[in-house]
Amino acid sequence: MMTNKDDSNESDINISYMDLEYEDHPALQTLSCPICTYPAMPIVVRLPCGHIFCKVHILEWLKTNATCPMCKTEFEKKDIIEDKIIEEIINTLKVSCPQKELGCNWLGERGKLLEHLKHSCQYMTYKCIYPKCNFVGLTKEKEEHEKKCEWKPYECDLKGCNFKGYLGDKEHHENVCELKLVACPNYLNGNGCNMNKIMRKDFQEHLWKCEYFVKDLPWIIKKSDEIQIQQKNDFTYFGDQTKKSYDRLKKLEDILKAIENDLESDISTSKDSLISTFMDFHWNPNDKNSSLKLSSNNLIVKYKKHSSPGCSWSSVRCSVPIPTYIPAYYFEIKILNFDEDWRYSNSIGISTKQAPLNQNIPPSN
Repeated sequence: MMTNKDDSNESDINISYMDLEYEDHPALQTLSCPICTYPAMPIVVRLPCGHIFCKVHILEWLKTNATCPMCKTEFEKKDIIEDKIIEEIINTLKVSCPQKELGCNWLGERGKLLEHLKHSCQYMTYKCIYPKCNFVGLTKEKEEHEKKCEWKPYECDLKGCNFKGYLGDKEHHENVCELKLVACPNYLNGNGCNMNKIMRKDFQEHLWKCEYFVKDLPWIIKKSDEIQIQQKNDFTYFGDQTKKSYDRLKKLEDILKAIENDLESDISTSKDSLISTFMDFHWNPNDKNSSLKLSSNNLIVKYKKHSSPGCSWSSVRCSVPIPTYIPAYYFEIKILNFDEDWRYSNSIGISTKQAPLNQNIPPSN
């Protein structure tokens, strides 16, 4: 039995040319390989002496012999010539399908055998395309099998249902699908209820409320059992949800603890960095107006006299700019000496590096 492993790949079909059954033809012997005695199979080659062979067989012969098997003419490997014309002639010989014993009646040219086996022979071995299915049969069974294969992917076609499984699950799923429409028993038996399209998820609730349903002792017992089962399910459900919530909270606590540890480490590092920076804080002697004089430690500012006519405001900047990563900044100065005649007193603020260090501010009225 021949196997077609993949309908899209011809190389998976291997033809055993020496097992083919040929229709009788006068040229059969002439076109046969003297080594295997069968009609030469691809690739067909010819020696300088004119005799033809199967390439694979003459190469094997050449390993121990250096003469033609028919006429003893000496030859070398380079003398072997592939003869496509003779090969095409041999391919016109008629052969029966290798699957003849299984029922295939095809008889045609050898050159068209591969096309037949690939596209039209209904007696090739077929393996189901679905990975979990172990079905092996004939190609003629392919279409029917794939329609009903229990391992064929299946999705519920009811809107809102997300069930995905296999065709083998279909019957069971349709019997339990919460969205499938069912009819009230009192509709089916003609007892007066007109509800014939109830979602299965609402079916039991409808039975408890249906006015046409006999509420006898068995009904009461069933109702009681149903309530107990529902309470048990609710208890289990909420227990599971509580455990899941607890687990999530525990994970969040661990995350928050890790964040706190990281923040403490970052704050400690930043604090040390700031202390190190501000330990060197002072007024910048290279960034002040010439009318201002600084003490030797650059911590005290004294106003001398403005060197620029008409300028009534003199500035000095500190040695440490405000860091960009600090959201709030505190700055403090102490006025050591205050001149009442000084019209605008003192002030503190922020400025860019490019702001002028002197400015003429007109007196207020």
